[in-house]
Amino acid sequence: MKRSAERPTVRGRASVTLAVLATTFVGCQSPDGDGGLDRGSVSPVWAPGEEWRLEDQPLLTIGSLDGPEAIGTVGQFFPPAPGLALLDDGGIALADGQADEIRIYDASGTRIATAGRSGDGPGEFRGLRAIERFGGDSLLAWDSRAGFYVGRLSVFTSTGVFVRTVPLPPGVAVGSVAGVLRNGTALVELQSAELDEWEPPVVGEFRMPRLYQRIATTGELLGEFGPVPGREMIATGRMQTSLVYYGRDTHVAVGDRFIYTGDSGRFEIAVHDPETGTVLRRVSRPYDPVPVTAEEVSSRRERQRRSRVRADSASARINPALQQRLRAMQPDVDEIPARDTYNVFNRILEDGEENLWVRHQVSASDSVGTWSVFGPTGS
Repeated sequence: MKRSAERPTVRGRASVTLAVLATTFVGCQSPDGDGGLDRGSVSPVWAPGEEWRLEDQPLLTIGSLDGPEAIGTVGQFFPPAPGLALLDDGGIALADGQADEIRIYDASGTRIATAGRSGDGPGEFRGLRAIERFGGDSLLAWDSRAGFYVGRLSVFTSTGVFVRTVPLPPGVAVGSVAGVLRNGTALVELQSAELDEWEPPVVGEFRMPRLYQRIATTGELLGEFGPVPGREMIATGRMQTSLVYYGRDTHVAVGDRFIYTGDSGRFEIAVHDPETGTVLRRVSRPYDPVPVTAEEVSSRRERQRRSRVRADSASARINPALQQRLRAMQPDVDEIPARDTYNVFNRILEDGEENLWVRHQVSASDSVGTWSVFGPTGS
């Protein structure tokens, strides 16, 4: 047995505060030391009661309920955007999407720098969605609404100094940022990526493929990654589509040296070479999916009915013609299928030591946040 040093972890809540908590890591080395190189070990290397746990009291609290230190939207988009970056010196960089600014704090929680503001000029934002750390302590910021929603990538230093705007090729519009490798290569999903020979069905279930592009922070397009299957959807004809209730999705994450993908229908994560897309290994573990009850499905349908009524009423007041078009594109709620189990997981993260954290998907009534953690070799 060996005990490693305590490491801070960041958790956040929009418009309130951010708390940094400590975890005590207790673990065992696998006897052969290879950690299940190809598939990951089928049983944990810790015995029950030896898991990593967050302590109850935060080590550090950042922000306030109101005033100049109030924090707006931080990673509150779906899927969760990376609104925080931990720096080598213990500092924290934070993307405040309401204020359209990057805030940088030292290890004591004191704000030491602010970068950006609302605007269209270099280093300014119209819809700051995420920041990603790369290289030493450089930061890549994604503005989703700059240039009439074309999006813009900007590079800052860890002290908040604006360096440059990433010059995207003509016609390239960033739809989301999956992450940035240590060498400064960003993995982004383009808004209008062309998928050869793929068309959604008129009727039936489908998963729209998602295609990613690797972009250097100098603006050069380096090659495609994917496509990967998107979220499960249903088409009922006449351009009517909807997400399947509790449907599966593919989660994509970027670490220092690898790209990770995993279908949320099973507990298995593929580790990819970022340049070729080749699967280097897979990590997996036994897992019993959590059943979705009939009551939960019924409640989900009822919430969607109420939401449609509110949206229908609002659009009717603003634009009756738009109301009719939106109504025609919505399948009947009772025609939308539902999966009988929850997704197995809903988040993938890599920490600074190339450990892979996978957050379990649990029922709405379960408030315990549980993660499976895989070592760099897959154990």
